[in-house]
Amino acid sequence: MISLKVDNWFELILFIGATIILPPIVEEAFYRKNLTSFANKEILILTTLFSMFLYALEHALTMWGILLCMIWALPLSISYIKTKNVYVPMTAHFICNIVVNGITVVGICRFLLH
Repeated sequence: MISLKVDNWFELILFIGATIILPPIVEEAFYRKNLTSFANKEILILTTLFSMFLYALEHALTMWGILLCMIWALPLSISYIKTKNVYVPMTAHFICNIVVNGITVVGICRFLLH
């Protein structure tokens, strides 16, 4: 993660918005909802792999990182395909962001309170 300087409450709120709230909404709407096509089975597979690859390119720079991010995107893609409801992967993505970035938020809160 890019090191963001957070040393007051306003910056903490911006950090929460930029790392926990907005990414699930924007990324799932773009990568799942807009790039995945249900035209037929072959198109579905191709567009899903393409969207997973673009998602991985946004999050990683090395081949190994791209592969790991594509694996991370797989359950999000499957949940969207199975339900045809973008809110399902959005919610899963949001929960994961809370877990991963919530640790940082708690640490910053402790710093700001002392």
